[in-house]
Amino acid sequence: MITLERFKKFEILHRYMNEEKLKKLGLNKNEAKVYDRLIIHKNLTAGEIIKETKIHRNLVYQSLEKLIDLGLVSFIIENKRKVFSLQGLEGL
Repeated sequence: MITLERFKKFEILHRYMNEEKLKKLGLNKNEAKVYDRLIIHKNLTAGEIIKETKIHRNLVYQSLEKLIDLGLVSFIIENKRKVFSLQGLEGL
C-alpha cells in the first residue's frame, strides 16, 4: 500500500524528472521513457515496461542495460523474473 507521503515523494520526483529533462541529461528517448515508467511504478518487469511504453522489446532491453550501466536502474530476481527499479530510491 502506498502511503500519502510516499505518493507525494513520487509525484515530486516525477514532476521534476519528466522525459524532456531526462533527455537533456543525456538519455535517449527510449531510455527516458523507461526511466519515467520506473519513477511512476517503482518496480516493473521488462514485459510490464514494454506494455507501458509501447517500445519494441529489443529497445526496452537495450535501454535497461544502458540505465543499469549508468547506475540509474537495478534489478532483483523475483520468481525467476527480473524486476527492475530505480537505483538508490529505496527510501521512497
